[in-house]
Amino acid sequence: LLDAFGRDHPDELLLRWLRGSKWNVEQAIEKLSRTFRWRQAERISHLLAQGDRAINRKELLKGKCYLFGEDRHGRPLTFIHLVEHLHGEFSVAETTRLAILLIETTRLLMKRPHQCGTIVLDLKHFQRKNFDFQLVKVFLDFLENHY
Repeated sequence: LLDAFGRDHPDELLLRWLRGSKWNVEQAIEKLSRTFRWRQAERISHLLAQGDRAINRKELLKGKCYLFGEDRHGRPLTFIHLVEHLHGEFSVAETTRLAILLIETTRLLMKRPHQCGTIVLDLKHFQRKNFDFQLVKVFLDFLENHY
């Protein structure tokens, strides 16, 4: 069970879900169970073991997103250049795998007591062709429900 949640300390893991459920224990357990099933279905452990090899090479080389250092508080710093994403160029599943790998890598780089990282969204030259509503919906769903 704990392997499915990476490096999270069990107490921190449970506290995060309890806080997110406004201290409703039954709701926290249900959300945690759903996340456990989601992590199994998405094969998160396998994705982490594969690393960059699990990502479409062309998408990876576009430089859409990357980790680079820490912010002034010592949290991992992620840059996302939205202009590099063209709607329909890669499948939603491929781009989702890239996003999950980035999030999981960020989590591995976090140092206690931090439980979050910093994301810089670069909107420079962003146009309508870069917007992908379906992808936004998928991202918001997995961020809200599993992280």
